[in-house]
Amino acid sequence: KNKATCPYSPCQGTPAPAPVSVPDLECEDAKPGSACYTKVAWAMSDGIYKHPNWYPGLTPNSTVKDFQRVIHKLDKVTCPYSPCEHAGGDSSTNGTDMNLGNHSSLGNLECEDAK
Repeated sequence: KNKATCPYSPCQGTPAPAPVSVPDLECEDAKPGSACYTKVAWAMSDGIYKHPNWYPGLTPNSTVKDFQRVIHKLDKVTCPYSPCEHAGGDSSTNGTDMNLGNHSSLGNLECEDAK
């Protein structure tokens, strides 16, 4: 070991500090290529039509952020973050912001299980 770089020995017998619980204040909009993005896209293009009861309070006209918010509440593994509410922004994001267009351009996406 290079004592010149780190002259101190590790602490012996001192327990590591306990992890601190921090409230979940983080947000992140679903990013293309992520499991959350794929699940939101599928929910908007297929899921809302095939299984509307899976998305309480949503309609085919609901926003991307609305879908991500509901999916986050139901599946924090696939969508670990709520969508961000940008200051001064409009939370009425629609499918075109996710490059979904009219949703028919998504092709045949299938529901993706969390890995």
